[in-house]
Amino acid sequence: MSHCPRGRPSKKLDNKKLGPFVILEKISLHVYKLELPKTMRTHNIFHINLLASFTEDKDFHRRQARPPPIITEEGEEQYKVDHVVAWEWHKNSLYYQIRWKGYDLVEDTMERAEKIAELPQIMEDLLKQHPKAPIPKNYKQSKMGIKEWGGKPQTSPPALSATTLQAPLLAQPTTLPSLF
Repeated sequence: MSHCPRGRPSKKLDNKKLGPFVILEKISLHVYKLELPKTMRTHNIFHINLLASFTEDKDFHRRQARPPPIITEEGEEQYKVDHVVAWEWHKNSLYYQIRWKGYDLVEDTMERAEKIAELPQIMEDLLKQHPKAPIPKNYKQSKMGIKEWGGKPQTSPPALSATTLQAPLLAQPTTLPSLF
């Protein structure tokens, strides 16, 4: 897709095309409706002159663009957690190595386990795959599948989805020996 405002300072140096995007509907012979991320804030119906079929770029070993972060109503960036890769103890604190959805393994980050404990689906997946994995103090699993946060039984923490976190740490990812 081309001809879409991107907010870059120089049009000359901007990407010429965006995508790939899923075609939701063929409206007419010359017009298509696309599935666009909500962060783009643009109309999702385009003439075929503005669209091109997707071909993977093999030149210069370029990687596809990362998925954009989810922007909350407060303007904060959030990213989706794919899974916990590994864990380590550092100064008596537990850290999980996190793989982010749509990102490569070199972009894994180390996050405090207490922060990840707020994501019930990720913790359940971790404990299913590795029942003896260390868990943070603020994560308690009850017999009925209801988790407790801060001593209060809830089915999910307030205002968080099961796999979404605030912006990941900006530090370079730490490579750990594989524990699995």
